[in-house]
Amino acid sequence: MSRPGDRLRVFAARACSAHTMARLIDPVIADLQAEHSEALRHGRIWRSRWVCLAGYIAFAKVFMMCEWSAVDDARPLIRAAACSLGAVALLTAVLVGLAYRIWLTGAPNQLDAWRVAMFLLPQALAISIPVGLMIGVAIGLAGQKVSVRLASALATVALVCSIGSVANIGWLLPNANQAFRIAMARRIGLAPPVKGDAELTFGELDRLIQRRGGFPVGSYEWDGVNRLRIGYHARWAIAFATFVLTLFAMSLVQCSRRRWTMGIGVVAGLFGYYVLLYVCRFFALNHELAPPAAAWLPNLILALMAMALMALSARRRRDREGLRAEGAEG
Repeated sequence: MSRPGDRLRVFAARACSAHTMARLIDPVIADLQAEHSEALRHGRIWRSRWVCLAGYIAFAKVFMMCEWSAVDDARPLIRAAACSLGAVALLTAVLVGLAYRIWLTGAPNQLDAWRVAMFLLPQALAISIPVGLMIGVAIGLAGQKVSVRLASALATVALVCSIGSVANIGWLLPNANQAFRIAMARRIGLAPPVKGDAELTFGELDRLIQRRGGFPVGSYEWDGVNRLRIGYHARWAIAFATFVLTLFAMSLVQCSRRRWTMGIGVVAGLFGYYVLLYVCRFFALNHELAPPAAAWLPNLILALMAMALMALSARRRRDREGLRAEGAEG
């Protein structure tokens, strides 16, 4: 039975030197495994899960720093990070501004209006982080040869952002939605509304699904549970869309050096991903797809496309190197 961190160590060993593994990676993995075993020994299940999450975040930080220092030319990494931050900030401002204009125009108290506008921030970040990171990586790495170390560093950044998106979509966003609804109800003199499906956190949604899971198949209540399950799994999948979309952007950079081609690929990838989300949700609501499959299928399809593009790019590069070698011999 593998322990938490064993696969991370195998992954890190492929990209880091033996010296880096001994000094930085192995101590982090050892601490994670020791604390996890101690928590399980005392029967503290939730403590063991928290230790795993904290250990994975610590590993990501250390690995990212190692990759940052290992990249021979850090300028592409800095450029991609700067473009991503700019794209995320711009998209967030646009989305919050649109919602502000729709919902808060003419608010009697401007200070309260700004406070309520902050409740819209988690909802905007749920969209701007995956989309902005994908656009930023494509722009920042345009025309750049992506090495294994550079790709590993960017993938680690995307994974950390995905973990942050889990916290945002699973807890911050539902609470912010409810606070926004309460503020809007008070503005027009209504009673505070009860929580809907979108205002339930991961824990609340899971408990509601478990509580209603005994209804017979085909009943009205069972349809409601199916809708809750679709929403629950979709939140997890959308959070990790940041990682998948970043991989797709890197595959586009490796396949083409033309900026207009990458631009078309980015637009097609984003449009196709969200269309797949809608189509899979439609099939799940009609009981033609299981909720987990419907939620994760767009991520899987885009990840497979990214791997296929990377494999095609690697094959073309080997063919070019082979032709150059034959030309040199001739």
